Amino acid sequence: MQKKNRVKTIIGICDAPNTTTFRYRIYNLARALENSAEFSLHYFYQSEINAIADYIPNISALLISRTPWTWEIQNIATVARAFGIPVIFDIDDYIFDLNAIPLLSSTLNVRLNSTHEYNHWAAHVGRFEMTANLADFFTATNPYLGEKLGHKFGKPFFCIENSLNQEQIAISQRICEVKKQAKSDGNFVIGYFSGTPSHINDFKIITSEIIRLLDNYPTMKLLVVGFMNFPQEINPYISAGRVITHPLVDFFELQILMAQVDVSIVPLVDNIFTNCKSELKFFEGAIVDVPTCATPIYSYSQSIQHEKTGFLCRQGQWYSTIAKIYEGKYDLKKICAGAKEYCLKHYGVSYLRKQAEAVYAQITSENKAD
Repeated sequence: MQKKNRVKTIIGICDAPNTTTFRYRIYNLARALENSAEFSLHYFYQSEINAIADYIPNISALLISRTPWTWEIQNIATVARAFGIPVIFDIDDYIFDLNAIPLLSSTLNVRLNSTHEYNHWAAHVGRFEMTANLADFFTATNPYLGEKLGHKFGKPFFCIENSLNQEQIAISQRICEVKKQAKSDGNFVIGYFSGTPSHINDFKIITSEIIRLLDNYPTMKLLVVGFMNFPQEINPYISAGRVITHPLVDFFELQILMAQVDVSIVPLVDNIFTNCKSELKFFEGAIVDVPTCATPIYSYSQSIQHEKTGFLCRQGQWYSTIAKIYEGKYDLKKICAGAKEYCLKHYGVSYLRKQAEAVYAQITSENKAD
């Protein structure tokens, strides 16, 4: 598995392939490192762990990405540390601290009202905490999340941001070319790419302002991609075809759907849990020339320059901001161009590769595994 020319090999373990963590934290990273002269990443699913034990002595690091504890995880980490191989736990969410379960359940609108639910969430979070305890180092999507890891476990953390892959960039370029030739149907579409029903509390932040926008601007519509449990007040607008739902899609179709909206909104409850999240909705919209309005949690406030590369909105500001966008009071062409330039530079493949190389070089040189 070791590449020629002394390229250091990292084995990555992930729970299973999916459209979220696996894509951002494993697949994109492995693809970015394909052209690296320093590191390569070969990934395996949790079900394949027993097949990689023989390779451990020849690798430079073991990367466990958002994978809950099992005996197999315990054993492979023990083998790695026996050979002096550093173990890295990579995480993109604040789901590794049992003390945070009340916050997590409140944010995600999870009702802990039965023994089954208590046991499920304690086991779910507890198993991630157990995996984290096996690590020598952590990698996280941003410093805010990294500091939570460092405080909890007392071990070094590094940041490798969520980023784009080359396929996503390529299809987005083609989409933009087609988009330039397309004729408007006269509607103004607000896009909400929610993903899961757990965002109901986030959506409630903007519900009243969205309803005002739909009432005051007859050509406005709301497109929601993913699963969502809407507040009851939204039902009449769904019936009238003003709020349109679309099931979850892969990342190619996601770019197509994103390109069809006039503005992408990212409302979030502002707390410790959400501040650990990344700014992926910003860069995915930017590369198809769509402006983003987001709650200024840590990641979005660090990446978006208000009214220059996007918009930062707190509760009570969504209506006026989106109304101004609709009324043409911003130079959206300039804002979108600035956002795209920034995102291709900071979330592109070469940037991800350089960032990962720097992190892994430091980890493998320190090599503090016992």
